[in-house]
Amino acid sequence: MKTSLSVCMTLISAGIHVSLAVKSNEENPTVVMSFSRMLNINATIPRVAPWQVFGQQRQRWKRSTNASMNGAPEESVVVLNPRLRVSVSAHDYPFIVSLRKRGGQHFCAGSLLSDTHVLTAAHCVVPELTNGKRFRVINASDYEVGVGLHNRNGGNWRNWYAIKSIQPHEEYINPDNFKVLNDIALITLTKSVLAATKAGRIELPLNRNTNPQPGDRLLTIGWGKTTVLFDDLPEDLQGARLTVITDTECAKRLGKGRTMPTTNICTDNDGATTCSGDSGGPLFKVIGTKKFQLVGITSYGWKKCTQDKKASVFTRVSQYLPWILAAQANRSPRAHGRRHQ
Repeated sequence: MKTSLSVCMTLISAGIHVSLAVKSNEENPTVVMSFSRMLNINATIPRVAPWQVFGQQRQRWKRSTNASMNGAPEESVVVLNPRLRVSVSAHDYPFIVSLRKRGGQHFCAGSLLSDTHVLTAAHCVVPELTNGKRFRVINASDYEVGVGLHNRNGGNWRNWYAIKSIQPHEEYINPDNFKVLNDIALITLTKSVLAATKAGRIELPLNRNTNPQPGDRLLTIGWGKTTVLFDDLPEDLQGARLTVITDTECAKRLGKGRTMPTTNICTDNDGATTCSGDSGGPLFKVIGTKKFQLVGITSYGWKKCTQDKKASVFTRVSQYLPWILAAQANRSPRAHGRRHQ
């Protein structure tokens, strides 16, 4: 005899409303669970701005007990929907790199500019900021960069490189001021990347006027969150195609009173976006066979990631070309950097 039963219950401690549809028969009983409401985040963590940076900058949004994979307090995040994925095969985008603490797990991404230089987000390498601008940088010798990876836990010792120096932008401003500005940093490796790793570099924009237009479709890749309730990051590299929106539209989506500086670029996150773990990674376009041009660096976005009618924000690389070139040449970037406008 076939029977059908529907049960509704509330898990008070977790703040989850769960509908259980139980369908059974003598041969193949099944239980189907659907979540009608997500975790009540405000009940367990401090109330903060409705957006977040996506990498190691965790001091504004912390769990009280758990430790993260790289030793810092772990951020809490709920991803409402999986990202709209673009198929990514091994070595399709050989410039992507993974940042981790030595022997630890991935926490940020970056882009390989040369055989010794990686571009990433400042908030990936500046875990603390005090008095608005005074900050400390992570200890370079404690961290390493993985190149030529598709599976973030794959490869071998040849794929991991020690860090010689880390140079965040001197005018980097973090979310303590409810804004993220100049979110860019250059990592220099202790030795050149081996060709055997199958790593490759990405091109910089030709000049500061090399910018995509609203409506243009760009690519982003990373090992950021794709699941609904779980903290696990995907093992394999993921990708999404994003649409550029105007600065005015971006500011409107981020909330009242916000403005968008020319040093940032925004994309629509309706159905696809970056999320926690993607920080420092690339927003880019394909300019030829196995040739890519870096447009942006993943910086921050709406804390629910793929919530409709919000935006994802990237550092606009074209506006920092003098700063990048000065940092690569080991000159003081301060005289060459471009501050936000």
